Formats: sequence, structure tokens, C-alpha cells
Amino acid sequence: MLDNVKWSAGMAAVFSLPPDPLITANWKEEWLGRLETLRPLLDEVLTHPLRDDYYKRMSICDDISKIKAASFLLAGTADRYSNNLTGALKGIKSPKRAIIGPWVHVYPHLAEPRPRLDFCAEALKWWDRWLKEKEVEQDQPDFLIYLQNREPANPRAEHVEGQWICDPTAEDKLFYMKDGKLGEDRGKSTLTFRTKETTRFWNRGATWPSQLADLPGDQSVDDMESCYFETEPFSEDTSFCGNPVVHVSIASDKPVASVFVRLCKENNAGKSLLLSYSAWNLTHDTSHETFTPLQSSEFKEVDVKLDLISEKIEKGSCLRLCFTTGLFPIFVPNPEPATFTLDLIECHLKMPKLLEYIPYAKPISEPLNPTPLPTTQLSQPHMESRCTTDDKTGQRTQHTHSSTGRRRFEEHGLITEWKTETKDTILPDDPSSAQVQVRHETNW
Repeated sequence: MLDNVKWSAGMAAVFSLPPDPLITANWKEEWLGRLETLRPLLDEVLTHPLRDDYYKRMSICDDISKIKAASFLLAGTADRYSNNLTGALKGIKSPKRAIIGPWVHVYPHLAEPRPRLDFCAEALKWWDRWLKEKEVEQDQPDFLIYLQNREPANPRAEHVEGQWICDPTAEDKLFYMKDGKLGEDRGKSTLTFRTKETTRFWNRGATWPSQLADLPGDQSVDDMESCYFETEPFSEDTSFCGNPVVHVSIASDKPVASVFVRLCKENNAGKSLLLSYSAWNLTHDTSHETFTPLQSSEFKEVDVKLDLISEKIEKGSCLRLCFTTGLFPIFVPNPEPATFTLDLIECHLKMPKLLEYIPYAKPISEPLNPTPLPTTQLSQPHMESRCTTDDKTGQRTQHTHSSTGRRRFEEHGLITEWKTETKDTILPDDPSSAQVQVRHETNW
């Protein structure tokens, strides 16, 4: 993912900050020494393209039984870490508890979009029980997830409608792909497609480290530029909770290629809301540990596991499954323009249809957060993003600016601000033209 580039740039800014003079006497010498040895974290990612020991030594996937401690797991469905949470929840045998809200990558008591959760109170209760061995009232379920009912016309709503549910049970519902439709009839032909590299360029998302959540907006323009399949309007409200899986029999005309998939919810007004997405590098034939070049036009069957969803599809709305040959600037583009062919006889979408759950009846109030240090906001946080297209070349450029705002800590007078600027560009028919530029500026 190209987030590795932007995350690496952000962490380089963090690591280059000086030590606190109140803690470190020779702070200047340590700071200059740190700057001398600082290297981008992206170097490690680029030198380890496959899942080797570099990743395995930090992963819990290979032997999750090593986790013996009581584990409190938290994530948001707008945060890709939610996939790790559900897998860990199944594998951990020690005491465990999980909460998944509609959030981005922030703590639940500060989360966007709302509703928020009193994380501080829940964490203290967990630590009191498992670290201090105190008797604690057990008034929370082991697994709590927010079943969302988002409106595609307002994807950036500050509050997501829905309800908290416990102990969800789901079963797989299959949708086959035929004549642009998702339904009960299995396809009987092949379908070849190649999309523009600029498809799914707009509505990138939040910039780091700002907590201003800018969730993806209307997907309908990108949908129409994709190879897509959609259901008939649902005849009744239907909820899904879990990881959708797209099974495809696919061939590529290039030896190195990835296929990109988005799942959307479309309302009866034609607005499309992104539910989930993912990609699969087709050269990772049996696992992410090996590289196998593709044979031209040779079909292979793969399962593309999409990100966790917890969503109600209202009566009259549709599901839309979109395939593209690129998903910039979320993922690294293919090295060459690729054309894919789907054997629709073997293709289907597996959706985790929610069968049973327990509504969480206890009211969840706004969190009582610890009182922060007194500050004065000298300028307001902001984020703006614009996308332009060159009339001659078709090059798309997305430019994003964000700032945490200037803030003064009254206790000691320190003024802080963090600014971020990103610029992503790509040509519609040349994946190798992709460029990502990131600039962080910290002021203290």
C-alpha cells in the first residue's frame, strides 16, 4: 500500500524531533547524532517485498498461541487494522474482549465518526481485573460491534446511524457474476477488461497525523469507469457482518499484476458508498512468501478477502462489486498496463449475511475524558483537498493540505503546529508515471 510511503514520511518527521531538554541534559548532541543515522523506514519495506522473517518476527499470525495475556482488542471498520482484530479474536485462547466501532485510526474516546466510546473507563476496568486482580462488575460482552446504517448521500457524516450488537452470527450468501449482475445465476462466459489508472483516484481519505476524518465520498463516477456487477435492489433490509470474499478465476496478459476490488452500497438515488476494498498480487500464487510470474492468459483461482464490514443494506439499495486494474493512490500501481480476463463460471462474491445477534441494550454515553492541559487554539485545524485533470495529457493530480492548527500550552507557553502536504499524480494509461510526494512541517 502507498500508505507505507506516507507513514514512513510521517515517522521520519517524528524521529527527527529533538529530545526534551528537561529530560535529556545533552539533548543537542543526542539530537544531532540521531539526525546523522536517520534513514527512511520505507527502505525496510522496499527491501522486503515478500513476507520473510522481517515480517514474521513481528507478526502474531504464525503462532497466535504464544499470546497468553488477557487481551483487550479495539478497532474501527474505517481502519484496516480491524482485519487483524477479528483473526486474533478467533485464535487467542486466553481471556479476551473486542470492540469494533465505525471509526478511523484513533482511540474510541476521540473517534470520528461518532458514536464514541468511553475507552478510558473500559480500559481501567480491564486492567483492574487482569493486572490488579480486583473484583470488577462484568457488564460488557466479550464482542461488541457497531452495525452501521450509513447513508451514501452523506458519507462524511459526523455521526453514523446504527446500533451496537453482541455475539453476531453470520452465514455465507453467494452472489454469482453474470451480464453485469450479482445474483443467483452463474455466469457462462469470459469477460475482459482494462481500466484507467486514474479510476478511484479521488476521495483519498484522511491525512496523517490529523484526526479530521475525510472518509471516501460518492463512488459512482469511479464505479462507472470500473468493471462492475450489481445486485437487484434489495426487497428487504439485510445486514452483513464479517469479511466479504471475492472468488475469481482470472488471467492477466502481463507477468506481474495485481487485481483491485471495491465493494459499494448504492442507494435508489444513484449515490455509491464504499463499504470495503482490497487487492491481490497475482504473482503471490500460494502465499505472500513466494513470487511466481504469471503465464499469459493462464487462469488461476484466487480468493480476495475484503476488509471487515458491519452494515445494513436498506430495502431498495444495491450492492455493487467493482474490479479495476489500478487503485491509486491507495495501492502501488501495476508495473505495466494490465488487461484481465475473468472466467465468470467460477466467479462469485461471498457475503457474511447476519442471521442472529443480541442488541446491546445498555446506553452508551459520551466518554468522560481526562481533563487536558489548558491550551489556547490560535488557529483552527483544517484540511482541504482538490483534484485536477490536465486537459492535454489527462494527468490527474490530487493535492491535500492539512494542519493540526496552532495551539499554545498555557502552563509553559509552548506553541505547536503540524502541517502536512501530499501530492499524488498519475497518467490515465501509464502506471509507471505514478508519483507520491509528502511533506511534513512541525513547528514548536
